[in-house]
Amino acid sequence: MNKKELVLPATISLLIIALFGLSSLIRDPLRTLSGGASIYSSIETIIILGLPAAPIIYGWIRGDKIGSMIIGIIPMAGFIFGGLLGLLISGGSSNLPEMVRSIAYVGSLSMAGGLAGYFASKRKLKYLLVAICFGILWIFILLSGIH
Repeated sequence: MNKKELVLPATISLLIIALFGLSSLIRDPLRTLSGGASIYSSIETIIILGLPAAPIIYGWIRGDKIGSMIIGIIPMAGFIFGGLLGLLISGGSSNLPEMVRSIAYVGSLSMAGGLAGYFASKRKLKYLLVAICFGILWIFILLSGIH
């Protein structure tokens, strides 16, 4: 696979990260509006559910195994490494077991997203069903980490 074929998946991954970051910027202005909290909750839910859907949709449409795996893996890895880097720079908690748990949690999300994209890229109905199962697993993993 040449470098030009990796540009689109990398760009989509960065756009997903930017979209998630943008949603956190609009959170406070929306809270001041009447009904703004419910609007923000709806936007955030769509973005979060879009995280496992993006590699499935990309893989199904493009048939690009590596690209769809990149879209499933990179956004979650970017979130965790950005969060850990911010924590270390700010001098926050350096609780090693908690960091390892966070990396394992996001690693499992990344694996589920990457595998969902991989199976969707095979472009057969039975593999699409497997990809959807990995997408559902991604949601269950996400919900298991909410305390």
